[in-house]
Amino acid sequence: MDIVFLNTAEFKQYVSIDAETKFTTLKGFIEEAAEDFIIELVGNAEYTALFNEYNLGSGTPASLKYQNLLAYVQRPLAFYTMYLAQPELAVNVGDSGITEYVGEDRAAAPKYKQDSLRFSYLDRADKAAEKLLAFLEKHATTYTDWAASDANTQLEGLIVPTASVADEHIDINGSRRIFKRLKKRIKDIEGRMVPRLISTAEHNTLTSAIKTDNLSTEQRVLIDRLRPIISKKALFETLPSMKVVVGPGGITVYSSSDGVVTKSAASKDELEMLKYSLKDSDTGYMKLIDELQEFLELNADNYAGYKESTAFTSRADPGPGRPPENSKDRKHFSV
Repeated sequence: MDIVFLNTAEFKQYVSIDAETKFTTLKGFIEEAAEDFIIELVGNAEYTALFNEYNLGSGTPASLKYQNLLAYVQRPLAFYTMYLAQPELAVNVGDSGITEYVGEDRAAAPKYKQDSLRFSYLDRADKAAEKLLAFLEKHATTYTDWAASDANTQLEGLIVPTASVADEHIDINGSRRIFKRLKKRIKDIEGRMVPRLISTAEHNTLTSAIKTDNLSTEQRVLIDRLRPIISKKALFETLPSMKVVVGPGGITVYSSSDGVVTKSAASKDELEMLKYSLKDSDTGYMKLIDELQEFLELNADNYAGYKESTAFTSRADPGPGRPPENSKDRKHFSV
């Protein structure tokens, strides 16, 4: 696997590590982090082009384009590397089993400190990854290989495309781990519920404008109203399949497959309070749906697709038709 680090000194620009740490020790973890985390953000073609210039220039890409991109890639790569490496760096594995290093001047750090450090690596890696995506989105005309690849989240046409966007409405601490769990629900909600709220025609027009980055003022207003609904409903629907920790740092996935470091899952009461706040409170998605429908009815002339659909009607009584929001928690179910 091609990596964009040459030595330990370069790696230490981003992460504080022991001066005695050999680059050969880190290299395997860097390769794994690049393959597992970075390629999906940058895309194979753009990453390969960056590596080729980096490698030929002995660490300094020839073009300003890749000089600028390099730091955005190296920072999350370094933190994801340490997240993967830290459990093994903390112990020795050999014929005598798994042992901790304890010398005259050093002793192994307590387990809670090791866990805290590993969580910090992951948190900082996720935030750096979001900055990398934001940089690429801002300069999509420069990084054309990325823009044309599946790594370009804008091409999906999602109303809630990234962890940073979702984090504006639900406290996930900018975590890409949690967002990846939510994304399946987000796609389902945007494909199933949103067309019922704003009409299929309006939804199709909106997603097309997102893909081409050609949103009108009215569409941006509509997106601002849809994003909290989608984000909160996605988390509400995903909670039953997630073990989570609710705390000052936000909601943390507790899952061996995600590998996120946590100490205890949220209690039943905490989960119920969270579910209430997401759905039924004054800021829950049900209230926001009502506000969205009222907004669309008052501004129907600005949304032709909606006005001409069955999602809207000019009848004074019983008033504009509103698609039912079915839920297993309700006594009545509409079809």
